[in-house]
Amino acid sequence: MEHYTGQADPLSFPEYVIDDWENVSEALADAGLNLAFTGHYHANDITEKEFENAKLYDIETGSLVTAPCPYRIVTLHGDNAAQVETRYITEIEASYTGGEDFQEYAQAFLYEGLLGIAQYSLVYQYGLDAATAGDLAPYVAKAFVAHYAGDEQADDETLNLINGFLSSTDATTQYLGQMLYALWTDLAPTDNRALISLDPKVELSVLGTYASNVFDEGAAEIVAFDPKTRRLFVSNANENTVDALDITNPVEPIKAFTIDLSPYGGGVNSVAVNGRIVAVAVEADVKQDSGTVAFFDTDGHFLNQITVGALPDMLTFTPDGRKVLVANEGEPNDDYTVDPEGSVSIIDISRGVWRARVKTAGFEKFNKCKDKLVTDGVRIFGPNATVAQDLEPEYIAVADDSSQAWVTLQENNAVAVLNIYSGRIVDILPLGVKDHGMTGNGIDASNKDDVINIANYNGVFGMFQPDAIAA
Repeated sequence: MEHYTGQADPLSFPEYVIDDWENVSEALADAGLNLAFTGHYHANDITEKEFENAKLYDIETGSLVTAPCPYRIVTLHGDNAAQVETRYITEIEASYTGGEDFQEYAQAFLYEGLLGIAQYSLVYQYGLDAATAGDLAPYVAKAFVAHYAGDEQADDETLNLINGFLSSTDATTQYLGQMLYALWTDLAPTDNRALISLDPKVELSVLGTYASNVFDEGAAEIVAFDPKTRRLFVSNANENTVDALDITNPVEPIKAFTIDLSPYGGGVNSVAVNGRIVAVAVEADVKQDSGTVAFFDTDGHFLNQITVGALPDMLTFTPDGRKVLVANEGEPNDDYTVDPEGSVSIIDISRGVWRARVKTAGFEKFNKCKDKLVTDGVRIFGPNATVAQDLEPEYIAVADDSSQAWVTLQENNAVAVLNIYSGRIVDILPLGVKDHGMTGNGIDASNKDDVINIANYNGVFGMFQPDAIAA
């Protein structure tokens, strides 16, 4: 399949795309093929094409003798997914590198080779004069180097050049701009690390609906499903309850019972279910005070109550069912006179809910690293706040082996890494910013003009501020 738009064009590299590739790929997908592994063309790229009844992924692996000298490790997760990881040759025993770092040598060697090919093509295929070809060849070579590496992103200089070509009235210049734009526009999915779904195309349809009859309030925010009882446990912040809905007949969901959470705190924030246990995160009457996790069985009977950090906003069971992890947001009051520390509580229920033990992982050790965290891109903004006070855990994803978790810090534009075994936060990872001047990163910057106007703005950057996360 084409790995960038126009690859099959006679002026590009049609020899690397099979004849009638669109119909052939559709026929293969319809026959049940999900993944195709291709090579020879030296790009480390993954592309997908969706047809009416199927989807096909073409995983192209770069050459070991062409930078960045990649190879792939593909892990199949049953029949449902394939995880693609890229590794690289980083060193070899050879004298011709002259002691230079192998990857740096390989990159320079590739660029020089592509530069010569680009100059030749621009003169003899595109009909440009030698001087113009010499000026443009570095941009073409740079585009192919980026495409070979995968996950390519153009800088501002390159984008401005491409936009200039695309707006030209000269057909050859326009075509060159289209080719460069295609090379720098990385088609989904990501190239070097990807989790690919192998499930057949899914179509959704509404079976049934349950109405809380509460409008514009948090009456059905979080839903947890118990397959054994066929019940949905739904957080109802408006009433400070968890509503249990029986969906034995999914066409007509029925409220089976309600769990009143007023004895345990001021407001429900999250609910999760595992086995016969329902765990509910409840904030205190005063948000800045310590909250609670209340445990019930799937029939709504109270089991235990554990004190956790301030404003427990989300909770989840570890895959092994032995622990419950709680994201304590630690949100300050409006005037910042009280600003509790954010944290993650680890509730060990391996000996039973009645004998549950809790350990809280905080961020105090990062207080002395505040300047470095800010420099690295972590947003710390509260007035006179320590790092531990300013970080606000929002959501948690847990590794399959229950050893590690990732915790989003939404207001801080970062993700924390939790070692569940040691009960410690081991790292804080800044997420950086999105350049809204780049092609594909446009935004509608105004809500006052009553029109949709997606545009790019040079010099404008936006934070990712992660909320939900999955692993």
